[in-house]
Amino acid sequence: DEYRVSQKGETYISEATGTLGKSLRAFAPIYDEENKKEIGFVCVGTLTHSVETAKHTAILYIILIAIGGLTVGIIGAFLLANNIKKILMGLEPDEITKLYNERMGIIDAIHEGLVAVDHIGIITLINDSALKILNLKNAVNKEQIIGHNVEEVIPNTHMINVLETG
Repeated sequence: DEYRVSQKGETYISEATGTLGKSLRAFAPIYDEENKKEIGFVCVGTLTHSVETAKHTAILYIILIAIGGLTVGIIGAFLLANNIKKILMGLEPDEITKLYNERMGIIDAIHEGLVAVDHIGIITLINDSALKILNLKNAVNKEQIIGHNVEEVIPNTHMINVLETG
């Protein structure tokens, strides 16, 4: 099997069966650096059984890592879904939309003016009756008012003072 390396100077890999079983062998020539003449060759071999075992072990590790990653991903998704569900008080998105629409319908049906502000005086909600009472119905819509300071929209309400002092 070493004819190609010793006579032709080729580098190659072959498969052969020896006393220990099937093996892969790599042959490469060795050259004298000064004369550039082949002075011998080297042969390295390993049993194919060892290669197959290493391959199967690597595949097993890959499968185990994939299963582990999938398990972590599923557990993470489950925990995230439960956390989101808890934040949403157990409601599904369509239920939240329905409740929001019902709430806004009730708020707009109230004849009294309703203006809600947060702790720093930013308007978070205003109904149609409030716009009408404040003579803002034709000038602006609700979306233009929400997010603005109550003192800017409704001057002299002293709402900021009420929020600060209680």
